Amino acid sequence: MSAIRCRGLTKRYGGRSVVVALDLEVDHGELFGFLGPNGAGKTTTARMLLGLVKPDAGEAWVLGSRVPCPQRLPEIGAMVEEPAFYPWLSGRRNLRIIGDEGGPLPVGAVEEALELAGIAGAAGRKVKTYSQGMRQRLGLAAALLRRPAVVLLDEPANGLDPAGIRDLRATLRRLADTGTAVFLSSHLLDEVEQVCDRVAVIDRGRLVSVGTVSELGGVGERIRVTVQPAETAAACTALCAWTVTSDATAQVLVVGATGREVNQTLAGAGIYASALVAERASLEERFLAITQGEHHAPAAG
Repeated sequence: MSAIRCRGLTKRYGGRSVVVALDLEVDHGELFGFLGPNGAGKTTTARMLLGLVKPDAGEAWVLGSRVPCPQRLPEIGAMVEEPAFYPWLSGRRNLRIIGDEGGPLPVGAVEEALELAGIAGAAGRKVKTYSQGMRQRLGLAAALLRRPAVVLLDEPANGLDPAGIRDLRATLRRLADTGTAVFLSSHLLDEVEQVCDRVAVIDRGRLVSVGTVSELGGVGERIRVTVQPAETAAACTALCAWTVTSDATAQVLVVGATGREVNQTLAGAGIYASALVAERASLEERFLAITQGEHHAPAAG
C-alpha cells in the first residue's frame, strides 16, 4: 500500500485549470520531491491531498484511506504555506496549544519536535521575535508533533539560511530513513536534488516528468568536445546526424552519440579533438528544458 496515491486529480478555479489529471504515488520511507515553478499547482495539490480543497475530478488516498480522511489526520503532518502562530506566546507554548487541539500527545513529543526542527534553543522566546526562518522551523516542529507516518511540506526552506537548509535536509532524510513518507513541494532545484529519492516535475498543473534525480538529470547524455576555434563550424557540420550545439569557447555539445561515434566521425572529417568528455545533464538543465516548453503532455505516475 502506497503512503500517498492520487489518480486523475484535477482542480479548476473559474475557467482556469490549476491541476490537471495528476497521477502520483509515494511509498512509505520515501523522500519525494514535488518540483515546479511558482504557480505550477504545487500548493493546490498539497491542499487537495490534505482534504483542504475539494478536487473537481479524480481521487486521492493517504495511508490507504480516501481523502478526505479525518480519521487519519493524527498520522499526517503538514506545513502548507507560511505557518501561523500566536505571536505573543513562546514557540513551546504554541506547540502545546496545537497539540491540545488534536488530543493527547505522545510523552515528550513537544521537546522532541523542537529538537528535530532545530528550534529548541529559541523555544522559550515569543514567536513575535522570530525571524521567518525560525517560524519555518517552528512550523516543521508542529508538523512533526505526532510522529506522523506521512509529512507534506510546501516550500519548507523559505526564509532559512544555508545552515538551516542543510539541517532541514538532514532532518527530512532521517524521517524518511525511519519509514516516514515525506512529500516535499518546492521550486528550489538544489533542495530536492540533494536529498530526494524521486522527483516529480509539475508545470502548468500537469505532471510532465517523474523519476529519480539521476534519471531526470541524465536524460540526454551528451559528449562535450573541444576543438580548435577555426574548426568549430566544420565539427558541427560533421556531427549533424545528432543534436549539436556550440559555444564561444570552441566546445561542441553532442546529444545522442557515444564518445566513440563522435571521435570516429570527426576523424573521418579530418578534425581531431583536443578533449572529449562524456557528461550527464544536471537536474537544473532538465527542469529548465521541461518548464520552458520541451514537454507539456501528462506523464504516467
